[in-house]
Amino acid sequence: MFGVCHQYLSSSVIEIALEDNLYKSQGYFCSYESKEICVARNDVLEIYRLITSTNSSKRESSKSKLRHHNVTTHNKGYPKITLVNHNEAARLELVYSQRLHGNIESLAKASNPGNLDSIILAFGDYKVSVIHFEMSTYSFGTKSMHWFEDDEIKDGLVSRHSRPIVKVDSLSRCAAVLCYNRCLAILPLTRLDEMNNSSPTISNLRSFIVYPSYEVNGALHKINNIRDIEFLEAYFHPTLAILYEEEETWAGRLAVKEDTYSVIAIAVQSEDAKSLAFRVNNLPFDCLRLQAVPQPRGGVLVYTANALLYLNQNITPYGISLNSLAERSTRFPLEPLPSVVATLEESVSLFLNADVFLISLKSGDILLAVMTSDSGKSVPRFEMRRTISSVIPSCICSVGHNHIFLGSRVGDSLLISYESVVHELVALGAQNNKTDSEEKGQFCEAEEQEDELLVFETDDQDLFHRISYNFKVCDSIINIGPVVGLDVGEPEFLSEEFADPEKLALELVTCSGYGKNGCLCVLQEGVRPIVLMSHNYSAGTSLWAERLWAIYDPQKSSAQHDFLFLSKPDSTMLISTAESDFSEAEKTFFVTQESTIHVCNMLNGAVVVQVFKTGLLIYDGETCNTVRVGGGGIARSCNSETFLALALDNAHLLLFEINENTKMLNPLPSEEHSRRIGRKEGLLSSKRGSPNNLALVLYVSLTVIVLKENDSDDEFLYGTADEELPDSKEFEGKNQQGDEPTPVKTYLFLVRLNGDLEIRLLPEGSLCFLVRGMAHGPRVLVGTGASDHEEASCFRRWKIDPNPPVITELLVVSFECLHGDIVLLAITHSGDLFVYRSYSFTETATEFDCLPLRFRRIEHEVTLRKMDNYEDEFASLFVHQLVHYNRDFLFVLSGL
Repeated sequence: MFGVCHQYLSSSVIEIALEDNLYKSQGYFCSYESKEICVARNDVLEIYRLITSTNSSKRESSKSKLRHHNVTTHNKGYPKITLVNHNEAARLELVYSQRLHGNIESLAKASNPGNLDSIILAFGDYKVSVIHFEMSTYSFGTKSMHWFEDDEIKDGLVSRHSRPIVKVDSLSRCAAVLCYNRCLAILPLTRLDEMNNSSPTISNLRSFIVYPSYEVNGALHKINNIRDIEFLEAYFHPTLAILYEEEETWAGRLAVKEDTYSVIAIAVQSEDAKSLAFRVNNLPFDCLRLQAVPQPRGGVLVYTANALLYLNQNITPYGISLNSLAERSTRFPLEPLPSVVATLEESVSLFLNADVFLISLKSGDILLAVMTSDSGKSVPRFEMRRTISSVIPSCICSVGHNHIFLGSRVGDSLLISYESVVHELVALGAQNNKTDSEEKGQFCEAEEQEDELLVFETDDQDLFHRISYNFKVCDSIINIGPVVGLDVGEPEFLSEEFADPEKLALELVTCSGYGKNGCLCVLQEGVRPIVLMSHNYSAGTSLWAERLWAIYDPQKSSAQHDFLFLSKPDSTMLISTAESDFSEAEKTFFVTQESTIHVCNMLNGAVVVQVFKTGLLIYDGETCNTVRVGGGGIARSCNSETFLALALDNAHLLLFEINENTKMLNPLPSEEHSRRIGRKEGLLSSKRGSPNNLALVLYVSLTVIVLKENDSDDEFLYGTADEELPDSKEFEGKNQQGDEPTPVKTYLFLVRLNGDLEIRLLPEGSLCFLVRGMAHGPRVLVGTGASDHEEASCFRRWKIDPNPPVITELLVVSFECLHGDIVLLAITHSGDLFVYRSYSFTETATEFDCLPLRFRRIEHEVTLRKMDNYEDEFASLFVHQLVHYNRDFLFVLSGL
């Protein structure tokens, strides 16, 4: 079936969204507090994290301190690199995505304070799954599965005409599933901390025990044709409110039968014990759904097409009509609300607090409503007013304390921030003396995304607060559906470099959205930049762009590079980018008569290091030093700000450390590193290949902070969750006084020919992380540690797999959006791209004496070009080079 139909782009519409605590917010390199939302896109489950400007400024402050501390450039002749904060507003970041084997039709969460939440998913044909986030694999795991398709439950039904509904009690004591509009299934939940009187461990994040489900016998209360269910708050036992219709009717039958809906609240104590809390009959025939009112007020709101009702135990039912049709279609006593004319069909709502809630209408308008009560806790009235106009909604949920997420099927989903301002108390008489023009001015302010609402005091009716709400769109999630029209065409402009005569460059143009949310979307395959300038570069192997602060030009952008190195099999071309037009440098200190293996910046751009076959060259803008390397030519190279690693053809690995003052590379003790890294075991070369196929990279930890009386190695490396960074002025002052700086941790990532991944701490060279068979692309990279005595015996086991895949390229980067977590990218000789992301996992760190982290593979659909002969000397002509341009972008360039 895959050969006939293949889904290239998953659904972009958002059906359901809710706030949760599913995702572990403590990373390996840092810990932080965050808010997440879980989003359902048909068969895709996604988690987005809310990033606020406060968290962004803290991370930027931490990185600026590290940059200033790592290389003290303020007294040098070259400028200091500064980080620019681009995160001025809140935004959403996708942190997890998983494609499921069915469309999600309902979604609910079971909360457990202090632990991660569990998610209850309802699929078609009334199948229910309870999932949770497993920290061992950093993915969702299924806790239990439930099936409600028995003939007894169907009761003669042969087709499904309704969607399942899942609701969870506010204290997560049980969950209810509505099946076939007539059957209620209860899933009892018991938290582990209630059973053991202790919180569960990180490995046992199954915070709930899900007992076998049972059915609620609706015949006891003559419950039939259930429209919606909702758990009520402020009850000792889980209390479920049920909106149902005993005898169905429609608009053309109102003369015979009207007010057919009823609401009943049942306390679900156990499978056999159920009690009636309250019941209200004769509700309007066009009732739509229920919404629980938060504590301390309690009760439930009943949304109808033309009215809004409030019901609670021992309180007189109250309702308001929103248009003239409400009073004609029901005998339920309704109070008219002339300030708003609306209909609540296909609307969504959200409580901001116990009294204020938002209603997003199907037209996109948002109503702000306030429930006011007297001393008897009854609801004498609703205050409601239009605020802003937004997208046509499908769901709404809160994110944190002052953000809401508005999902849409026919438009972009929005992240909206709101802010309330309480004004001074004003006498009620003064409000009544306002002229009509002043009241009209208040409505004009509402059109400017600022709402002013009157909230009456319960103690004194002569005074009231005037509250204004400001709304602002912070971020959006693009939606290209639903597609109502599609056409294929050629691009208006395409550079000759991207034109392929054998493959047409086509674009898809779609008509998407609905009404005011309609738009035209242009879809293209891959990235097609506009080429401003091109150069014929035949037989090229690699490309590097480097900068040198010694020739710093204040008028030039800090992101612009100074040199462009183009490596060929027998020479190197150097292009100067100082002028607007790129030109080949006529006089240069760099080596151009040999092929270049690696070019890098060190000491924050203070020097440029060129690595070629027989040695390396160091240039700081004034002096040029050449270091010849004997014992075989150089095959591979990698670097950090202070270290340089070279893999030689004779299976040796050389490590150098640069001196800040002399800007010279000093070799590290070779005998100790040779013994630790194991070159005598013959793993850097074999009959299958040479060190040309060895992948290695250096990575510098970005979590250097000043610890207070903390000598523990683990806490020094990874910090603590409640530890604060020092003030920037205090940090710089310590450096200026000459205090001993905190050492920066540098790690060497090495993938050997047998496919094993090693992470070693420099300059000691000690092994702190080992993964067997990383070249096979396992889903999770689980690390183990090995002592010096066990290291050699462990390395001999690589011969068990005689022909493992070969990793030819390796890259480790840290992106800003990952908050300190690192991304590991690897390319095999067959062109497979593996992308891994690190996460914190401390349980097995002490047992195996390794770094407390693991790597989770990120699923993607990127297919790289396959190399037929990776042992060929010129196979690197087709090797895809991964170029890390800066900390926010990653470019994948292909040799031509």
